[in-house]
Amino acid sequence: MVNTTLRNIAIIVCSTRTNRVGFQISQWVERILAQNIDSSTTQIKIIDLQKENLPLFDEAPPKAGKPYVHAHTIAWSEKIASMDSFIFVSPIYNGSIPGGLKNAIDYLWKEWTKKPTMVVTYGSTGGKGSNDFLYSLLGGALGMNLIPQEKTVLISLKRDFYVENTSTFVDIERDLLPNKDTLVNAIQELKNLPFAQ
Repeated sequence: MVNTTLRNIAIIVCSTRTNRVGFQISQWVERILAQNIDSSTTQIKIIDLQKENLPLFDEAPPKAGKPYVHAHTIAWSEKIASMDSFIFVSPIYNGSIPGGLKNAIDYLWKEWTKKPTMVVTYGSTGGKGSNDFLYSLLGGALGMNLIPQEKTVLISLKRDFYVENTSTFVDIERDLLPNKDTLVNAIQELKNLPFAQ
């Protein structure tokens, strides 16, 4: 059955670096998302992993079924459980995803599984290694419900996009315009995915 609403959707800022472009790209995704959903029935939340500041995974394996021990795990679980759908906005680090993102994902299982999900990756060549890894992890081990990978969003970045000696876009709307239609189409694919029951 096709959904007419996304309810609560989280945009996850996957980079935790101090000097990063991920938050700006996530805000751009949020603006495009807001234009393509019904704001009367949908809440968008940006979850910034830098602010979550989770320590290295220190719980029993989430599939073990044991209750969480630490306050930070309980808070993280409640936040992710309250979301119905996800957009991961991730850079590529050494051919894969950031360590902080893998750590945040590994804390949980039932809170992620079966939920509608899409991926936006970025880098000098679109972050393909990160995109591939996330599809394998999220769609495989976690059983999340992803849009087709060929409909995903890979953003190729250029050095001249930024103010000199910074990671601040000169004009993000102009620079990411070639990716806008792909993002809009990916959002429509996400809206068509069934919610987890």
